[in-house]
Amino acid sequence: EVIDSFEPEAESLLAMDVDIVFLPDPNVCKSLREKGVCAICLRVYNTEEVQGAAKLLGEIFGGEVQEKSELWLKEFNESITDLEAKFSDIPLEDRPVVYEIIGAKYKGIYRTNYGDAQAWLQYGGGQIATLEFAGATWNNMPTEEAILATNPDIVLISGLYWEQLKEELLANEKWQTINAVVNNQIYTIPMACTDWNNYSTCYPLMNYFVFSVLYPDRVDFSLKEMTKEFYSTFYEIDFSDAEIEYMLEGLSPAGEKICN
Repeated sequence: EVIDSFEPEAESLLAMDVDIVFLPDPNVCKSLREKGVCAICLRVYNTEEVQGAAKLLGEIFGGEVQEKSELWLKEFNESITDLEAKFSDIPLEDRPVVYEIIGAKYKGIYRTNYGDAQAWLQYGGGQIATLEFAGATWNNMPTEEAILATNPDIVLISGLYWEQLKEELLANEKWQTINAVVNNQIYTIPMACTDWNNYSTCYPLMNYFVFSVLYPDRVDFSLKEMTKEFYSTFYEIDFSDAEIEYMLEGLSPAGEKICN
Protein backbone atom coordinates (compact mmCIF):
# COMPACT_ATOMS: atom_id res chain seq x y z
CA GLU A 1 0.00 0.00 0.00
CA VAL A 2 1.20 3.52 -0.78
CA ILE A 3 0.40 6.00 1.97
CA ASP A 4 1.26 9.69 2.15
CA SER A 5 3.34 9.70 5.32
CA PHE A 6 2.96 13.46 5.74
CA GLU A 7 -0.83 13.49 5.44
CA PRO A 8 -2.03 9.90 5.92
CA GLU A 9 -5.76 9.37 5.50
CA ALA A 10 -7.47 7.65 8.39
CA GLU A 11 -9.90 5.96 6.00
CA SER A 12 -7.07 4.25 4.13
CA LEU A 13 -5.43 3.06 7.31
CA LEU A 14 -8.70 1.75 8.73
CA ALA A 15 -9.40 -0.07 5.46
CA MET A 16 -5.99 -1.77 5.79
CA ASP A 17 -7.04 -2.94 9.27
CA VAL A 18 -3.75 -1.84 10.81
CA ASP A 19 -3.24 -2.26 14.54
CA ILE A 20 -0.73 0.53 15.12
CA VAL A 21 0.62 3.45 13.12
CA PHE A 22 3.88 5.12 14.15
CA LEU A 23 4.38 8.74 13.08
CA PRO A 24 6.77 11.52 14.18
CA ASP A 25 4.22 14.35 14.19
CA PRO A 26 2.10 14.51 17.37
CA ASN A 27 -0.56 16.62 15.67
CA VAL A 28 -1.03 14.08 12.87
CA CYS A 29 -1.21 11.31 15.47
CA LYS A 30 -3.88 13.21 17.39
CA SER A 31 -5.95 13.73 14.24
CA LEU A 32 -5.77 10.04 13.36
CA ARG A 33 -6.70 8.95 16.87
CA GLU A 34 -9.78 11.16 16.73
CA LYS A 35 -10.82 9.14 13.69
CA GLY A 36 -10.31 5.75 15.33
CA VAL A 37 -6.73 4.92 14.32
CA CYS A 38 -4.26 3.76 16.97
CA ALA A 39 -1.52 6.29 16.14
CA ILE A 40 1.57 6.60 18.33
CA CYS A 41 4.07 9.42 18.13
CA LEU A 42 7.57 8.01 17.67
CA ARG A 43 10.26 10.63 17.16
CA VAL A 44 13.91 9.71 16.58
CA TYR A 45 15.62 13.00 15.74
CA ASN A 46 18.28 12.97 18.45
CA THR A 47 19.94 10.48 20.78
CA GLU A 48 17.44 11.10 23.59
CA GLU A 49 14.48 10.41 21.30
CA VAL A 50 16.11 7.26 19.91
CA GLN A 51 16.50 5.96 23.46
CA GLY A 52 12.88 6.84 24.20
CA ALA A 53 11.75 5.08 21.04
CA ALA A 54 13.64 1.91 21.93
CA LYS A 55 12.07 1.89 25.39
CA LEU A 56 8.58 2.57 24.02
CA LEU A 57 8.75 -0.17 21.40
CA GLY A 58 9.89 -2.63 24.04
CA GLU A 59 6.95 -1.72 26.27
CA ILE A 60 4.47 -2.01 23.39
CA PHE A 61 5.56 -5.34 21.95
CA GLY A 62 7.04 -6.99 25.03
CA GLY A 63 8.76 -10.37 24.96
CA GLU A 64 11.88 -10.64 22.85
CA VAL A 65 11.45 -7.07 21.58
CA GLN A 66 11.56 -5.74 25.13
CA GLU A 67 14.58 -7.88 25.92
CA LYS A 68 16.43 -6.45 22.92
CA SER A 69 15.24 -2.96 23.77
CA GLU A 70 16.62 -3.18 27.29
CA LEU A 71 19.87 -4.72 26.05
CA TRP A 72 20.29 -1.97 23.44
CA LEU A 73 19.69 0.75 26.02
CA LYS A 74 22.24 -0.91 28.30
CA GLU A 75 24.85 -1.07 25.51
CA PHE A 76 24.19 2.51 24.48
CA ASN A 77 24.73 3.86 28.00
CA GLU A 78 27.70 1.60 28.60
CA SER A 79 29.34 2.88 25.42
CA ILE A 80 29.11 6.44 26.75
CA THR A 81 30.54 5.50 30.15
CA ASP A 82 33.28 3.32 28.66
CA LEU A 83 34.46 5.94 26.19
CA GLU A 84 34.29 8.82 28.64
CA ALA A 85 36.81 6.99 30.80
CA LYS A 86 39.16 6.82 27.82
CA PHE A 87 39.28 10.58 27.15
CA SER A 88 38.27 12.12 30.51
CA ASP A 89 41.86 13.23 31.15
CA ILE A 90 41.75 15.52 28.08
CA PRO A 91 40.41 19.01 28.86
CA LEU A 92 37.32 19.95 26.86
CA GLU A 93 39.11 22.79 25.10
CA ASP A 94 41.82 20.38 23.88
CA ARG A 95 39.43 17.87 22.33
CA PRO A 96 39.14 17.84 18.51
CA VAL A 97 36.51 20.06 16.92
CA VAL A 98 34.40 17.97 14.55
CA TYR A 99 32.20 19.09 11.66
CA GLU A 100 29.60 16.77 10.12
CA ILE A 101 28.43 16.86 6.49
CA ILE A 102 25.16 15.10 5.71
CA GLY A 103 25.24 13.33 2.36
CA ALA A 104 21.99 11.40 2.24
CA LYS A 105 21.05 13.91 -0.46
CA TYR A 106 23.42 16.09 -2.44
CA LYS A 107 22.88 19.40 -0.64
CA GLY A 108 26.47 20.62 -0.51
CA ILE A 109 29.18 20.79 2.13
CA TYR A 110 27.18 23.05 4.46
CA ARG A 111 24.36 20.58 5.00
CA THR A 112 24.82 19.56 8.62
CA ASN A 113 23.08 18.98 11.95
CA TYR A 114 22.93 21.26 14.95
CA GLY A 115 22.78 20.86 18.71
CA ASP A 116 21.64 17.66 20.40
CA ALA A 117 21.25 15.81 17.08
CA GLN A 118 25.05 15.51 17.20
CA ALA A 119 25.45 14.34 20.79
CA TRP A 120 27.38 11.30 19.53
CA LEU A 121 30.28 13.62 18.67
CA GLN A 122 30.59 14.49 22.36
CA TYR A 123 30.08 10.88 23.44
CA GLY A 124 33.07 9.97 21.26
CA GLY A 125 35.24 12.67 22.82
CA GLY A 126 34.91 15.56 20.40
CA GLN A 127 33.65 19.11 20.35
CA ILE A 128 30.71 19.88 18.07
CA ALA A 129 31.82 22.52 15.55
CA THR A 130 28.27 23.86 15.17
CA LEU A 131 27.34 23.73 18.86
CA GLU A 132 26.73 27.47 19.10
CA PHE A 133 24.19 27.19 16.28
CA ALA A 134 22.04 24.70 18.19
CA GLY A 135 18.84 26.60 17.39
CA ALA A 136 19.45 26.67 13.65
CA THR A 137 17.00 25.17 11.15
CA TRP A 138 17.18 24.43 7.45
CA ASN A 139 15.51 27.81 6.86
CA ASN A 140 17.82 29.67 9.23
CA MET A 141 21.29 28.28 8.76
CA PRO A 142 24.62 29.86 9.78
CA THR A 143 26.59 31.50 7.00
CA GLU A 144 29.48 29.92 5.16
CA GLU A 145 31.85 32.27 6.97
CA ALA A 146 30.45 31.23 10.35
CA ILE A 147 31.04 27.55 9.60
CA LEU A 148 34.58 28.19 8.36
CA ALA A 149 35.31 30.20 11.50
CA THR A 150 34.84 27.06 13.60
CA ASN A 151 38.01 25.69 11.90
CA PRO A 152 37.19 22.00 12.52
CA ASP A 153 40.03 19.59 13.17
CA ILE A 154 38.07 16.69 11.71
CA VAL A 155 35.30 16.39 9.11
CA LEU A 156 32.94 13.42 9.03
CA ILE A 157 30.86 12.84 5.89
CA SER A 158 27.83 10.54 5.76
CA GLY A 159 25.44 9.25 3.14
CA LEU A 160 25.28 8.08 -0.44
CA TYR A 161 27.12 11.13 -1.73
CA TRP A 162 30.08 11.12 0.63
CA GLU A 163 32.67 10.77 -2.15
CA GLN A 164 31.29 13.66 -4.20
CA LEU A 165 31.06 15.85 -1.10
CA LYS A 166 34.63 15.03 -0.13
CA GLU A 167 35.79 16.03 -3.60
CA GLU A 168 33.80 19.26 -3.38
CA LEU A 169 35.30 20.04 0.03
CA LEU A 170 38.86 19.45 -1.13
CA ALA A 171 38.30 21.57 -4.25
CA ASN A 172 36.89 24.51 -2.30
CA GLU A 173 39.58 27.21 -1.94
CA LYS A 174 38.07 28.57 1.26
CA TRP A 175 38.64 25.23 3.01
CA GLN A 176 42.33 24.90 2.13
CA THR A 177 43.49 26.53 5.38
CA ILE A 178 41.04 24.63 7.60
CA ASN A 179 42.74 22.18 9.98
CA ALA A 180 40.84 19.12 8.76
CA VAL A 181 41.91 19.72 5.15
CA VAL A 182 45.47 20.75 5.98
CA ASN A 183 45.98 17.57 8.04
CA ASN A 184 43.87 15.31 5.79
CA GLN A 185 41.46 14.44 8.61
CA ILE A 186 38.33 13.72 6.54
CA TYR A 187 36.48 10.47 7.20
CA THR A 188 33.49 8.54 5.90
CA ILE A 189 30.79 7.60 8.40
CA PRO A 190 29.95 3.88 8.18
CA MET A 191 26.73 2.98 6.44
CA ALA A 192 24.47 -0.07 6.65
CA CYS A 193 20.70 0.10 6.03
CA THR A 194 21.15 3.71 7.14
CA ASP A 195 24.08 5.93 8.06
CA TRP A 196 25.27 5.25 11.60
CA ASN A 197 24.78 8.92 12.50
CA ASN A 198 21.27 9.13 11.04
CA TYR A 199 19.05 8.73 14.11
CA SER A 200 19.61 4.99 14.12
CA THR A 201 20.01 2.01 16.40
CA CYS A 202 23.71 2.12 15.49
CA TYR A 203 24.41 4.93 17.97
CA PRO A 204 26.49 2.67 20.28
CA LEU A 205 28.70 1.79 17.31
CA MET A 206 28.75 5.42 16.18
CA ASN A 207 30.12 6.47 19.56
CA TYR A 208 33.01 4.01 19.20
CA PHE A 209 33.61 5.00 15.58
CA VAL A 210 33.95 8.67 16.52
CA PHE A 211 36.38 7.82 19.31
CA SER A 212 38.45 5.63 16.95
CA VAL A 213 38.80 8.55 14.52
CA LEU A 214 39.57 11.15 17.17
CA TYR A 215 41.93 9.10 19.33
CA PRO A 216 43.38 6.23 17.23
CA ASP A 217 46.32 5.86 19.63
CA ARG A 218 43.91 5.14 22.52
CA VAL A 219 41.78 2.49 20.79
CA ASP A 220 41.79 -0.77 22.74
CA PHE A 221 38.87 -2.44 20.96
CA SER A 222 38.08 -3.88 17.52
CA LEU A 223 35.35 -1.85 15.82
CA LYS A 224 34.99 -4.62 13.23
CA GLU A 225 34.32 -7.26 15.88
CA MET A 226 31.94 -4.97 17.77
CA THR A 227 30.04 -4.25 14.56
CA LYS A 228 29.77 -7.91 13.66
CA GLU A 229 28.47 -8.83 17.12
CA PHE A 230 26.05 -5.87 17.16
CA TYR A 231 24.29 -6.86 13.95
CA SER A 232 24.19 -10.50 14.95
CA THR A 233 22.59 -9.63 18.29
CA PHE A 234 20.10 -6.96 17.29
CA TYR A 235 19.35 -7.77 13.65
CA GLU A 236 20.14 -11.50 13.67
CA ILE A 237 22.30 -11.00 10.57
CA ASP A 238 25.72 -12.61 10.46
CA PHE A 239 27.78 -10.48 8.12
CA SER A 240 31.05 -11.75 6.67
CA ASP A 241 34.31 -10.02 7.54
CA ALA A 242 34.37 -8.53 4.04
CA GLU A 243 30.83 -7.16 4.38
CA ILE A 244 31.74 -5.53 7.69
CA GLU A 245 34.77 -3.96 6.03
CA TYR A 246 32.61 -2.57 3.21
CA MET A 247 30.14 -1.19 5.74
CA LEU A 248 32.88 0.65 7.61
CA GLU A 249 34.23 2.07 4.35
CA GLY A 250 30.85 3.36 3.15
CA LEU A 251 30.63 0.90 0.26
CA SER A 252 27.83 -1.36 -0.99
CA PRO A 253 27.47 -4.94 0.36
CA ALA A 254 29.45 -6.03 -2.72
CA GLY A 255 32.25 -3.58 -2.04
CA GLU A 256 31.26 -1.15 -4.78
CA LYS A 257 30.70 2.59 -4.78
CA ILE A 258 27.12 3.33 -3.80
CA CYS A 259 26.72 6.47 -5.88
CA ASN A 260 28.82 7.32 -8.95
